Amino acid sequence: MRHAGKLLTHGQIHQHLWTEHKPPSSNVLAALIRLLRRKIEVKGETTLIHTVYGKGYRFGEES
Repeated sequence: MRHAGKLLTHGQIHQHLWTEHKPPSSNVLAALIRLLRRKIEVKGETTLIHTVYGKGYRFGEES
């Protein structure tokens, strides 16, 4: 996993996903993260996407 354990800010994620256009509102990113969690996370297993309130997200297992 690229950038495992590293904090990715909302701005960094917006810049990576929406390179040519103005980024959408912040709730679009939250909705995409929610959908991604539903796809990759299994109940009872380790959480892979961690929200860092007010900053961004950390991907990978907690260390």
